[in-house]
Amino acid sequence: MLQRESNQQTNILAIDDAKDILALLEFELSDEGYDVFVAESGTAGLEILSENRVDLILLDIVMPNMSGLEVLKQIKQDKKLKDIPVIMLSASEQSDDIVSSLDLGADDFVNKPYISEVLLARMRTSLRLREKNRELKKMALTDFLTGINNRRQFYTLSNAALSRNNREQSALTIALMDIDHFKHINDTYGHDVGDLVLVEFSKVLAGFFREYDIVGRVGGEEFCVCLPDTNIENGVQACERFRREFSNQPISVSVDGQSFKLTVKVSIGITESLGNAELEMLIKQADKALYMAKNKGRDNVTKYLHEF
Repeated sequence: MLQRESNQQTNILAIDDAKDILALLEFELSDEGYDVFVAESGTAGLEILSENRVDLILLDIVMPNMSGLEVLKQIKQDKKLKDIPVIMLSASEQSDDIVSSLDLGADDFVNKPYISEVLLARMRTSLRLREKNRELKKMALTDFLTGINNRRQFYTLSNAALSRNNREQSALTIALMDIDHFKHINDTYGHDVGDLVLVEFSKVLAGFFREYDIVGRVGGEEFCVCLPDTNIENGVQACERFRREFSNQPISVSVDGQSFKLTVKVSIGITESLGNAELEMLIKQADKALYMAKNKGRDNVTKYLHEF
């Protein structure tokens, strides 16, 4: 099946066994600037969903072989598809069908023959609500200042990675990082400059580590990195490269017309998972190693010393 992917346009999937309805929807929605997929059956619609990005679904309730309600149920049970808004279309005004579709997770219901202006307005509303829900979900998972994973999301993702590594008996490393003398930066230059330092640190941190490594802000100036499939030696090497790269890049910030160029250092404590370790214990170990790094004069990477 031909796949279409567009980052510019909004993709709409219309599923209806009536060819004339599909032709009309494709014409009108394309004229509005939407990229339209059409399917004459629920099976064909699900196939399109499996191979293409779709932003909103128009779904007929009454169809042969697989009804719209059956299609809707499969969509809402699929983790990858369940958040796509669905507007049900039907010539039937039976309340049971309407109630059933809404109970299954449909976002709206439009009678056929539909009024174009009404359908388009309801589509826009559903798409706006989806975007708002995405924003709210992102806000719940990311740190409000830096945009990287917040403490809760870092723990969620890292626990999942740790469970996988424990099952596979593979290595995993946790690194806890603290910006050196951060209080001095706030006291000397003000909290606005301090915030900008945190933002710049996060940018370097997120850009340095691998795509599947997990980075998060877990405290004021504390950050944590989970490195799956990484033993302590490789973890130390990666953190040492990051420490040198960050320390050698002065941070330029500008607040209220004043520009500052700051050389900022970072201390890092690091530990590895041995056996079926728990994330809380690993972070406590990394915190102890971080404390030792501070006591050694800061601006260094220190391993946690396991006691046997």
